[in-house]
Amino acid sequence: MPDPAGAKIDLRYLAARHRLKLCGTYELVGIGILALDRGYDSHSLRLLAGESRENILLVEQLFENSMIELGVDIPTQEEAIALVSRQIAHDVIDGSIPPREGAKQMRTEICMQNEAAYSRFLPYIGLESEYEDYPEGSDAHDKRMVEECLKLVRNCK
Repeated sequence: MPDPAGAKIDLRYLAARHRLKLCGTYELVGIGILALDRGYDSHSLRLLAGESRENILLVEQLFENSMIELGVDIPTQEEAIALVSRQIAHDVIDGSIPPREGAKQMRTEICMQNEAAYSRFLPYIGLESEYEDYPEGSDAHDKRMVEECLKLVRNCK
């Protein structure tokens, strides 16, 4: 997700990534530093930005406390799946990431982390497999991936 200098960051999206266990302590501390740089402020956020990245439990707790103090809703698992998958789909549609990378992210960031979501995301898993098995059809796979992403975005509104 592009982040031009000075732009606001989507803390709810980052909280969704955290909910899905996609953020390590290095990323969480980095989010704290970036959020302070972008004008967000809370007691826990300041502590998070200065915390050692090795203290996993404390970093996670400080991140969650920061979100609460900033009034950011920590999404449920289902909401987090919707937010993250929708962002991947948008990134594919607008060309921020190649369709093949989007298929891979759907599998690794959504399906591998969340068994319950696996069946809903089978088209992306199938496409990722087709990229590997039939590389000569990558243009057709790209087109299908964009179509699947458009469907996902339309159905999430």
